Amino acid sequence: MRTFIAIGLPAGIKAQLKTIQEELTKIPVQLKWVKPENLHITLKFLGDIEAESLGKVKEAILETAAKQTTFSLHLGGFGFFPNPRKPRVFFISSWPEKELENIAYSLEEKMQNSSLKERRKFTSHITLARIKNLSNTRQLEEKADSLCLKESSFQVERISLYKSTLTSQGPIYEEIFKSSLKN
Repeated sequence: MRTFIAIGLPAGIKAQLKTIQEELTKIPVQLKWVKPENLHITLKFLGDIEAESLGKVKEAILETAAKQTTFSLHLGGFGFFPNPRKPRVFFISSWPEKELENIAYSLEEKMQNSSLKERRKFTSHITLARIKNLSNTRQLEEKADSLCLKESSFQVERISLYKSTLTSQGPIYEEIFKSSLKN
């Protein structure tokens, strides 16, 4: 089963990001946009895991959530991974990055004795699109910088485990487990 651990986004934030995506489709650049219902902040991509590993993942989420209080997350500038010269991903950043980084590393630490541990540098972001062709990315960057969100923050209240099913129309994400943060 293909899985990842993430912070889900409220419907209002998804709606605003959808509006931004629609505005940016006017730029002649070849992108594969992430469907608004699939927008999230990945804490840990697990990939294909065996059903027997789900217990360990859920336990790590529960333990991490129990130690983390709810917090306000802000969305801000747009950017490219790995960099603007050779972009493969177009994203919007989020902060405080340290809060999310602590959660991501806590999850990794809790899974350290399993085959699911793979430490990567954490960068807090929401992927908006995958770039298919490098032409006109400068135009995309300029247009994106002129846009802003009306409401750019929300309260992070839980950590979720998602199942990702790949289809010819794109991935379908299903929340299969969640744990609330402390109030």
